[in-house]
Amino acid sequence: MKIVYIATQLTYSGIEHFGRSLTRHLASEHQVRVCGAIALPDSRLWKTRVADEFVMPVADLADVDVVLLEGGWIDGAGAEKLPYSAAEEFVRRGGQLIIADLTRDTLQVSDRMQGAGGLFGAVPTGRYLYDETAGANGATYYLPGEMSALAPRYQPVFDGIDSVLAASAIELAPTTADIVSTGNKFTVTLNMDTDMRLDVAPWATINTYGSGHVVLVGACVTYDAIVDLCPDNARWIGNIITAVCDETRETSNWRVAAKTSPRDTHHDVASLLAQPESQRLERKSSFLTPTDPTRGGVSKDILKHAVGKSIAALANTDGGHLIIGQDDAGEVLGLAADFAASGSRHPDRDGWYQQFVHYVRDNFSDTWESLQLGLEWVPTSSGDYVAIIAVPERQSSTPVMVKDPKKQNAEKVFVRRGPVTVALSTPEVIAWYEARRERLAHRP
Repeated sequence: MKIVYIATQLTYSGIEHFGRSLTRHLASEHQVRVCGAIALPDSRLWKTRVADEFVMPVADLADVDVVLLEGGWIDGAGAEKLPYSAAEEFVRRGGQLIIADLTRDTLQVSDRMQGAGGLFGAVPTGRYLYDETAGANGATYYLPGEMSALAPRYQPVFDGIDSVLAASAIELAPTTADIVSTGNKFTVTLNMDTDMRLDVAPWATINTYGSGHVVLVGACVTYDAIVDLCPDNARWIGNIITAVCDETRETSNWRVAAKTSPRDTHHDVASLLAQPESQRLERKSSFLTPTDPTRGGVSKDILKHAVGKSIAALANTDGGHLIIGQDDAGEVLGLAADFAASGSRHPDRDGWYQQFVHYVRDNFSDTWESLQLGLEWVPTSSGDYVAIIAVPERQSSTPVMVKDPKKQNAEKVFVRRGPVTVALSTPEVIAWYEARRERLAHRP
């Protein structure tokens, strides 16, 4: 695998790199490139240090599997070492982002992380972990056998690991992320050295985002002073990298390309706004908020279901696209109201996207990844956005089903008949199954 290791600090003369032992361990198994920052081509950093070997252009991420940030998300000058927009795109398309060493001393995090947004999947609570077994340097050996509430699918990260040595650990509150490390049996959490609390204290999480993952490690675990005392730290991080990369690879292997892929260039996708509705093209005005004043009493669940059944219908028929933010008459409405209603501290595309992914996860018979859904944002003339969901044709004789809130969340099968979405009766589902099996049998 190709790993980019971003050191703690970019300086005028080079970098401050405190995790050389970990870097050597990773380099023994993977291709590792060390730098001090990743920069956008139009940024001040890139313009002033364009020839700097320690500043990597964002474009190079296209050939990278893992980005690991030593010393947290922000450097000592308060700048993001990796632009948020680049991180989001990197992870969404299948990259793995590991942000290590988030401690009280290095927690100069941006509003993005404090808001927990969909990308990170967890937020620092302001509390820190204390264990009576901590050494003079404040570091504690956290034991896998004493951790609780761990995500079962990530248990392999502790294969061959006796303990993980972590200094200055802070508590993380997962929003969408899975817990992969907690305190010991008698670890307590403190707030400003008071308000002691004994309970599950997560300090490392993994969040699935798009096709990739974001790992947050709320403790100092990468520095030489730690890794040299506990070599298991390097193996633990290596296991995490293997786990998330394997999960992304497995998900990718489940995907079967549609006969005619609905995923085209951004220009081609934007041109869909001018096309009429058809068996492969559907429109919805919104996902979270009613746009018709006469339908003010429509619940959010019903609005979401209208979008959900359209996606299921496209997948169960010939695939296609769903435009969200444009009404049936073709008027572009945008999604500003939806962003504001997303429930995120940051009412933007990120919060909306996470609402959408969570809806699919909780209401579909398939996951976002196995459905192979794609999302394109098309800017409007007013500075707003329209979302276009690419839906591949179902490559299985098992239909996509979605819960119907009007039917006590019973799972229903929907298809497209011309420009109309319809629900299938039980006999029609059987007929669909036979027809789909026949279609798949005659495909090369």
